[in-house]
Amino acid sequence: MGLLPAPFLQLINALKRLPGVGEKTATRYAMDIFRGGTGFAEQLAQALQDLSQKVTLCPVCNNLAEGGLCSICQDNQRDNTLICVVKDIRDLIAMEQSGHFNGRYHVTGGLISPLRGIMPKDLALDKLRQRCTDNPEITEIIVTLDATVEGDTTALYIKEILKALPIQVSRPAMGIPTGTDIGYLDSLTLRQAIRDRKNI
Repeated sequence: MGLLPAPFLQLINALKRLPGVGEKTATRYAMDIFRGGTGFAEQLAQALQDLSQKVTLCPVCNNLAEGGLCSICQDNQRDNTLICVVKDIRDLIAMEQSGHFNGRYHVTGGLISPLRGIMPKDLALDKLRQRCTDNPEITEIIVTLDATVEGDTTALYIKEILKALPIQVSRPAMGIPTGTDIGYLDSLTLRQAIRDRKNI
């Protein structure tokens, strides 16, 4: 017989799948959930079930959505001429929380990285090109990707696939240090970087 009950071990193993969560942290989280009582465990279980069953990716921009288009794609007050391309939803959230961008978004789902086996076909880049082709309102794509080799490679690829379209492709300028993940930048830095963006 094991030291811990099987359901407790199942929870630990599930929690260990989260980034940065090892055995000790997962065990602590599991114990906290248990100590929270039946009500907390049921609330958490319901939230996870709702996440699994009700939340999808927006068919237009790949943001999180509940049954169709995301809230940003549904917002008629947004600027339809601008699309900010981001790596993941965390970066989209960071941009929104900065309060300095009122256009649309496109989440690529990652960065081109041949060493990691991530090629353009694995990302939502053809979807971006099609979106730009289908919508003549779009005049500028702001490629707000990490200041890394992978981010630069992806930005240049986006520039290449959009070169036949009358669309300006730019990148945020000063303020983003090399090697930085967009999701960790402060609001002021993001504002300055977007305001001073440069053409690729």
